[in-house]
Amino acid sequence: MHLNSAVDESIVSEFEPEQVVIARGAVTRLPEIEVDGVDMVDAWSVIRREAQVGKNVVIADWSCDWSGLGIAELLARDGH
Repeated sequence: MHLNSAVDESIVSEFEPEQVVIARGAVTRLPEIEVDGVDMVDAWSVIRREAQVGKNVVIADWSCDWSGLGIAELLARDGH
């Protein structure tokens, strides 16, 4: 495993891997909107149990990836 490394064709050829996984990291993203009386939290805060989430929750998934469904399942299992 090589971390924090630039990759090009010559490096991949040198190691002759069966697979290459490129993990670019993740950045928390909140939309640039405001809703009066509503707290917005990011998915990672929910996953790490840092956010205090109420009983009724709206999940907005701007990135259209796993996070919306994953957070919905997590919160449903917790009774939200």
